[in-house]
Amino acid sequence: MKGADNSIGKLLELSFKHHPHKKLIIKLEIDINPPAGSTTEMKFLDFPLDFPIEIQDMSSNLASKSHTLLCRSHLKGRYWYDFLWYIKREIVPNFHLLTNALEQQGAWAGQAIEVTPRWYIEKLESQIKSINWEAAKKDVAPFLRIGEKKTLALWSTDFFIEKLEKLKNTLFNYQ
Repeated sequence: MKGADNSIGKLLELSFKHHPHKKLIIKLEIDINPPAGSTTEMKFLDFPLDFPIEIQDMSSNLASKSHTLLCRSHLKGRYWYDFLWYIKREIVPNFHLLTNALEQQGAWAGQAIEVTPRWYIEKLESQIKSINWEAAKKDVAPFLRIGEKKTLALWSTDFFIEKLEKLKNTLFNYQ
């Protein structure tokens, strides 16, 4: 299927020979008009044989996730769960990619803004303050293990503002 967001999506449904009642569903989405600025790195895998694979780096992954956090009109707690993962690892976004993504699609499309660390923190803070955290918790809960679900009690505006402060410190110490 081709959507208005310039992507092609397909679902793969896999079944297991020895467990026919179990299924694994994988969603593939291919951006046919990706924004410029993504950076990659080479990794080496060893199964089934040794081989190289080029992947998008974590900074570009966070830029893409940040675009989603800033531009999607519907709330997905899963996006904020991912955001916490990046902050914990002190990843900083690829601002060149994020600037291009925002120029291409979303609330700032066509406005030729340049995303700076200060702009980024301000917009994320505004977004965090607008979120219904109870709804976000309900969205992400089915994807978490029992032990992880306990951490959802922390999810609140104050919790995410504190995490944003950690990101802010990482950003301004990184430069």
